[in-house]
Amino acid sequence: MFKYKYRKYWIICVLSILAILTTIAFHFYESRWIDFRKAEKHFADGRYSQAIEFYVKAMKKDLAPKFYITQLLFAAKITNTYEPIVETYKKCIEKDPDNAEMIEGFADFYVYFKEFDDAEKVLKLYLADHPDDYYIRLELARVYSWNDNYEKSILEYRKVLSNDIHDIRLDEYRVKLEFTKVLTYAEKYDQAIDLYKQLIFEKSRDWEVYIE
Repeated sequence: MFKYKYRKYWIICVLSILAILTTIAFHFYESRWIDFRKAEKHFADGRYSQAIEFYVKAMKKDLAPKFYITQLLFAAKITNTYEPIVETYKKCIEKDPDNAEMIEGFADFYVYFKEFDDAEKVLKLYLADHPDDYYIRLELARVYSWNDNYEKSILEYRKVLSNDIHDIRLDEYRVKLEFTKVLTYAEKYDQAIDLYKQLIFEKSRDWEVYIE
């Protein structure tokens, strides 16, 4: 009888503990969505500082970055908020290191604050594992150019254009047009002129080429 009662109380205790833990987990899980909804409401109403506060809270409760990263970066730019976003970036990358959209967003964030070296690091770190992502490689080429590092920019543009572009995010003609501008900035005028001639041959009715 004693063993039976002991076993019964032990089972009751275990079930009670499981119920408590489940309740805590549910409230924790639900609270991050509550924070997210509050952030979205503030964002929609243009209260960007408050939106950042609740997006960060949701992030700390392990809400996936894909739900809020675009809004968070936009709000950060509007409010000129830098430091908290850097910390957010590190945690987001840990959670989703293969998210090209997030990588592009953070690189753009760094560029906005003219932190070109940090933008380069973000893109190069991603490309180390995804060397064939030519869309992100194009972003790196642009960042090099904006940072007046034209030689490295030219090298990356050539990598992008050395293969047939199959990425639907890229327009080969537009990429070539960008590249001619970078060649001009680098004072490689002969190469720029040759590429302009090629573009005119490809699209003789595109007045943008003639204007350039």
